[in-house]
Amino acid sequence: MAAARAVFAAPWPITLAPLDSCMPVALSGNDYKRVENAASERARVVIENYDLWSRRGEFGPEASSVLFDCVAAYLCWEESLCVMEDMRLVIDDAGCTVETPEGRPVRCAMNWKDLPAFKRLLIESLL
Repeated sequence: MAAARAVFAAPWPITLAPLDSCMPVALSGNDYKRVENAASERARVVIENYDLWSRRGEFGPEASSVLFDCVAAYLCWEESLCVMEDMRLVIDDAGCTVETPEGRPVRCAMNWKDLPAFKRLLIESLL
């Protein structure tokens, strides 16, 4: 909670990828196989690291976990595939992110305009 409050107190603009918008971002089936079988060094390293992860078995041999970090990384340079909202947020005493008129202005990815396009972009960047 203290770390989140410190981030919200920082002087720079904040863009947030809430968990709800990240939850549908995972690769499975043919999408996962394309990355797993790719010849690129980048894809190979991603799969090797993924296979070393201690919770790997929870997602099956042909699926990734939720790819939270990929959404945050995407938002560093582009927002066009997301539904973005400017919200005023605080970290409350329970450590939850809460909207309030007194809150810090934060740009939030609240939903997807085109999730399949994001997954294609992600796969192509790994291939």
